[in-house]
Amino acid sequence: MKSDEPLPPASGSVKSAQRILDLLELLGTEVRGWRLTEIASELDIPKSSCLMLLQTLAQRGYVEKSQDNSWSMRSALLDQSGWVGGRTGLLRQIALPELKALSHRIAQTAVLGVLTAKPEVKVIDTVQSTADIRYEIPLGTRFPVFCSAMGRCFLAFGRTGFAESYFAATPKLPKFTRYTVNDPDTLRNLIAEIRRQRHAINIEEHVIGAASVAAPILDRDGTIVAALNVGCVTPSYFENQTRINAAVHETGLRISALLQTA
Repeated sequence: MKSDEPLPPASGSVKSAQRILDLLELLGTEVRGWRLTEIASELDIPKSSCLMLLQTLAQRGYVEKSQDNSWSMRSALLDQSGWVGGRTGLLRQIALPELKALSHRIAQTAVLGVLTAKPEVKVIDTVQSTADIRYEIPLGTRFPVFCSAMGRCFLAFGRTGFAESYFAATPKLPKFTRYTVNDPDTLRNLIAEIRRQRHAINIEEHVIGAASVAAPILDRDGTIVAALNVGCVTPSYFENQTRINAAVHETGLRISALLQTA
């Protein structure tokens, strides 16, 4: 084959391998029991094909079926953040040194979050600030999508139609504090602004006394795979607002570039 000829289409075996990896990453991101119907719907594959993949993975010791007929990844393959392998494992390996450098640079807590199937944002890596007064975000913390900086990154940079499907599925968004923005039209304007500036800012909308800035982590095809977030006590954020915003923005771009070339 000449070097300038197009590559042949992917074979069925490659497609099956991709589906298996998608399945493992799905089960690893949201550590719980999954119904067959849920998995097939999330991966957009027939239930019969999904069942065959699950049975194969179960035979090889990757997943297990519980008495209530739900499927989950074996605990030996998990840590507190989820599956230790796959694209998420690579992302964590790339991002952790950047999180440490960012936290040290601005003396704030830096975390990495991914979107779960619920959907909500789950923290999969965290570097806590060493400052005496700080905002701590433990590993595994979950945030609502609509009123967290990371969640709004997923609304802004998610797949086409994700934001509208989210609003349709959650017609009455709760208020966590008096500052929570829960009006869909106002949120749409915020999402458009986040797309333009490529970072999101949240001031006490979820927790009084806490402010955060987040930036999207994009894969090769421009798909958001995670969000980088810095959490601060509110006075500290306002004292260093310009510096923190710039640092988060730059670090998000750098992690995205590293992931895209990995």
